[in-house]
Amino acid sequence: MKKLAFICLFIMSILSLSACSNLSDTKMGIGPYPLNERDQSLLESFALLDQSQLLSFNAPKEATSLMIHLYSLDESGNWQDVQSGGGISIETERDANTHLEGTFAMTLNDDHSINFVISSHGRFSSRVDLDDLGFDSAISTHSFLTDFQTIELNKEIPVAIIVFDNGTSMRSFSVDSYFEPDIFEGMNSVQAVTLTFTNKEL
Repeated sequence: MKKLAFICLFIMSILSLSACSNLSDTKMGIGPYPLNERDQSLLESFALLDQSQLLSFNAPKEATSLMIHLYSLDESGNWQDVQSGGGISIETERDANTHLEGTFAMTLNDDHSINFVISSHGRFSSRVDLDDLGFDSAISTHSFLTDFQTIELNKEIPVAIIVFDNGTSMRSFSVDSYFEPDIFEGMNSVQAVTLTFTNKEL
């Protein structure tokens, strides 16, 4: 419980600072948030450096909402939207000088849950439990978005792949594997997290 409280406080503190930063001079897109040495040391001391992802985003002016989706790969190799994590919208405060910019964070917890936090003209947070999907596994691996991505309106951007299996070894995957689900054939359980910037209200 203490670890979970630290996760939430740490993410909130990072996002509070980044939400106030001026991203207007950056390219329209999403990419890893640059952690300083202190931030990295804190995450590492709680064994969270490899379990957490922080992304900065600067969306096109037409975008008014950011949506999180959690998918699970079914036995036929198709992604099923099993639990949407919600999102954030700036539609009600929209004006000529307001656009969707801020920070997204997610943390993979030891209890097979995921924490999501979005900070942009307000704050949204949620938690999803992968154990609710009813799987049992011996090993796992995950991959986060590591490169800057241009944001295209109403197009999903995979930011995390999480794979569980009952074997004794596992190869690595990238977030781009989301577009080639056949690559996960034989894996016990596969989840994907995507972000979608849209001009539709939530």
